[in-house]
Amino acid sequence: MMEKFRKGLALITALALTLIALVLSVSLFFMLRSSTFMSGAYKRYTSSLEVNKGIANYIIQGILDDELKCLTLDGKCVNNSEIDLDGLSTIGDYRSKAKVLSIVELPDGTRIYSIEIETQNEKTGEKSVVDFVYKVD
Repeated sequence: MMEKFRKGLALITALALTLIALVLSVSLFFMLRSSTFMSGAYKRYTSSLEVNKGIANYIIQGILDDELKCLTLDGKCVNNSEIDLDGLSTIGDYRSKAKVLSIVELPDGTRIYSIEIETQNEKTGEKSVVDFVYKVD
């Protein structure tokens, strides 16, 4: 009788330890899976931000050279007009658009541009939006 009790106790202990090991293994698998997903999403988001930085540099250079063109009838940039990005509107899987939110001209001739750039990955749907203000004396 005592022998059967020991065998039963050993069986229950082995099953409990197996269950604990299974739970730990499954938890580790899901943690690895979610961290891989998060690092991939972070990489795609930072890639989108890098595209936005490049477009921002292009726009700033256009402002400094007084050659910034918008998609208006006369090509001049006014409040709420979309900026003509030439060939930069599509870079790889990223589609970008930029908009002049406002242009404020101060009495001393200083202009302050408020710009918004939106970039979206066409394959994954990740999107980044960068707003910046640029002052030209």
